[in-house]
Amino acid sequence: GTGTCDFQWLSSQTPTVSAVSQNSMTLTITGTGFSTTTNANKVIIGTSGSCTVTSATTTQIICTISAAPSGTYNVQVNVDGKGLASAISSFSVTIPLQVTSISPLQGGAGGGYTLNITGTGFSSSSSSSVTIDGNLCTSPVVSDFSLISCTVPLTTALSNTQVDVIVTSGSNTTTSLTQFTYDVTNTPSLTSASPNVVTMSGGQLTLTGTSFGSGAISVFIGTTTAIVRSITSTQIIAALPSLAPGLYQIKVSTANGYARPALQIEYRFYVQTISPQIGSLYGGSDVYVQGEGFDNTTIVSFTDGSNDVSCDVVSYQSNQIYCQTKNAAPHVIISSNGVHPTYGSG
Repeated sequence: GTGTCDFQWLSSQTPTVSAVSQNSMTLTITGTGFSTTTNANKVIIGTSGSCTVTSATTTQIICTISAAPSGTYNVQVNVDGKGLASAISSFSVTIPLQVTSISPLQGGAGGGYTLNITGTGFSSSSSSSVTIDGNLCTSPVVSDFSLISCTVPLTTALSNTQVDVIVTSGSNTTTSLTQFTYDVTNTPSLTSASPNVVTMSGGQLTLTGTSFGSGAISVFIGTTTAIVRSITSTQIIAALPSLAPGLYQIKVSTANGYARPALQIEYRFYVQTISPQIGSLYGGSDVYVQGEGFDNTTIVSFTDGSNDVSCDVVSYQSNQIYCQTKNAAPHVIISSNGVHPTYGSG
C-alpha cells in the first residue's frame, strides 16, 4: 500500500544568521532560532571545515575554528531538528596559515627526531612541507589542520645555531616567530668504528665517541638494526647483522638525535684466485681460495652446472681458505649376463 505524509516549510521554524564576526580563530554568530544545546548547533566552514561551538543561546553562537586549511570560506549554521539557517547575505571567514608554537625548541645537530609544529590552516600532509634552516623536515604528517609532525634534518653547523622554521601549505607560506636551536654542544659524536670492514655474517662492532648518554640507543647499519650489547657515554658495542656485500652508513640514534658524523662500514665478499685449478677425480686435492670476506660460515663447493662437489674447509683466514676436495669420480657399475665355464654367471 501507499501512504501520504505532509511536510511544511515554515519561515518561523527557519534559523537565521544576521552577522558573523571573527576574532582570530573565534567566531561570534548572531541570528535567531539557534538551539540552547551547544552540540545541537553545527557550524560548517566551507565544505568540510568545522568550528567547535563553545556556547549558544537562541540568538548567538560562539565557536572556535578547529579544522580547516588556510583560506577564505563561507559560513553555514545547521540546527538539529530545524536544518540550515538562512542568511541576509553570504558570510565568510578567513583562516590564516600561522605557526603558534614549536616543540621541542632545541635538539641535537644530527637530527633524526620529531619536531611538532602547532598552528592553524595547515593543509593535507601531501601538500604541506616544512624547512628548518632551508633543509626539508622530512615525512610531514598533518593532524586536524593544526599540527604538523616531521623529522628534523641534520645540520653541518659547528656551534649552537638558531634557525628559521618555515611552513608551506598549498600556495601559502609562513615562518615561525620562534626559532629552533641546533644544540651542537650536547650532540653525540662518533669518532671511530672498529672494524670498518667485515664479512657478510657481521660480527661485533665497537663504536667510540662522546655524549652517547645512558638512555635508549639504537644503532643502524644502513636501515638494518644492529643489536646493542653495551653502552657507556663514550663507547657502544653492538652485534652486526648479516648483510649483502656493500658500503653502509653507521647511524647511532640517541635521546638527543643522531650522532655526527655518520661513519661507514664495508661488508666484503669476493673470490680472487683458486689454486690449483686442476685436481684428481677422486678428491684429496689441497685447494687454496684467495679473496675477501671469508669466515667460519663460508662453504666451498665446485659445480659444473648440474653436479656439486664440496671442498671440506680445513682452515680459513678472512682473505684465504684452505680446503680439500671430495670424490668427484662417477660410480661405475659393471655387469654381465654371460656364463663362464669355470666361474659361473657374471
